[in-house]
Amino acid sequence: MSGAAAMEGGAENRSQRDSDIGWFLDRANQAAKGIGEAWEKAAAHVEIATAHANLGNRAAFWEAIELAHQAAAAINPAWAGAYVSCWLHEFMAEGQVRAGNVAGALNMAAGIEDAVGKARAYCTIAHAQAMAGNKAAAREAIERAEQAAAKVAGDASDAAYMSIAYAQASVGDVAAALSTVGRMVHLRFAALCQIAFAHAEAGNSSASMEAIELAKQAAAAIRDAGWKAQAYCSIAEAQAKVGNIVASKDTFELATRAAAGIADVGWKASTFLEILQAQARAGDYEGAMGTAAHINGAWNKAAIYEDIAQAQARAGEVEAVKGWIEKLTEPAEVVNACLGAVRGLLGEED
Repeated sequence: MSGAAAMEGGAENRSQRDSDIGWFLDRANQAAKGIGEAWEKAAAHVEIATAHANLGNRAAFWEAIELAHQAAAAINPAWAGAYVSCWLHEFMAEGQVRAGNVAGALNMAAGIEDAVGKARAYCTIAHAQAMAGNKAAAREAIERAEQAAAKVAGDASDAAYMSIAYAQASVGDVAAALSTVGRMVHLRFAALCQIAFAHAEAGNSSASMEAIELAKQAAAAIRDAGWKAQAYCSIAEAQAKVGNIVASKDTFELATRAAAGIADVGWKASTFLEILQAQARAGDYEGAMGTAAHINGAWNKAAIYEDIAQAQARAGEVEAVKGWIEKLTEPAEVVNACLGAVRGLLGEED
């Protein structure tokens, strides 16, 4: 085959791949709109947004993000929806910074009306700048975050101060970070874990372990089952990051015990899923398999279709994937399968 013919064949293959990716993303978007559970719909649109971001589809990315925000606004309880919305703001800011558009990220953060979301977006920018070595710019972003957080009344300020503490630790302002933790009401454990992560990233394992011990004390005092589970999950992941694997596994066990006491079925399932994902990231695969037995819900169970579609698409069996996706009836299954196929076509690893 001549060089010109090979180039032509490669272009045709890329064109077919792009066409297939478009087909899967279109199906995923249609299916996501049919998901009834608000948090599952928000998660679906976030996953779709991520795929568009990886492909450089800016307009489609923002469209998916807006749909995720709309879904998050309908989540019950309201505090959970607010948490998802804040996370979306962070996700958006991080995407801008990763693309090298710091100015765009700052403009986006400035335009956020929700004070907590604004603070967390600025903190995401600050952390990225700190990791890039630009601590002066990071501190400027932290100052803007603090200005936004000062406008938040009551318990809601915890979410803002948690991000601020992490950003402060990222630039080495440990005393300021601990002072910020002292201003928090319920999420001290999370802020302390964020500080532990920042120390671990900087290679300061002893300081990281000190923050973890303080987080354990805060977690032990939590009465709400959901928050206690979140606390122990975060602490376990922090322990794994500093190499304390045995303690990490024990703390993950405390997290699963706490999660079992969550009354809301959907929230319980999503909490167990978060624990499972954290266990996998920490290398506790045996524990993750045990946690999987506790997970139910259409979105969580549909993940298996993503793995199958990803492997099959990577093997070149795209039409076969399309065939069985067309037979799926649950929207969550369709979304997961389509996004798995996209990852397979892009050659992403599991």
